[in-house]
Amino acid sequence: MVLWGRSMGAATALRYGKAKVIVADSSFQSFRSLCKQVVKKHSPKYVPNCLISCFFPCVFSKLRNDVKELGDYDIECLDILASVRNISQETFLIFMSGDEDLLIDKKNS
Repeated sequence: MVLWGRSMGAATALRYGKAKVIVADSSFQSFRSLCKQVVKKHSPKYVPNCLISCFFPCVFSKLRNDVKELGDYDIECLDILASVRNISQETFLIFMSGDEDLLIDKKNS
């Protein structure tokens, strides 16, 4: 069986997939790293990175609490890097990412 997923599908395949081959197209390391990457990419140029780094933990904590309350899910569980470490060594993983992907930076894949 081959599992193929893009972004959240890739994250899901890497997190739960039991297959001989998993193709992860534009996955991300963790939801936290994805949020931080998106904030830095789309912040105005005059906002320094140190300010983003300073406020990001508070904003992410608020987002995490809202999702827990409204969706009964902890977004910190979306640590895909940790999940990949638990995949069987017999599973063949293919990671793909595009230079022009507008959401997932290839550095986060």
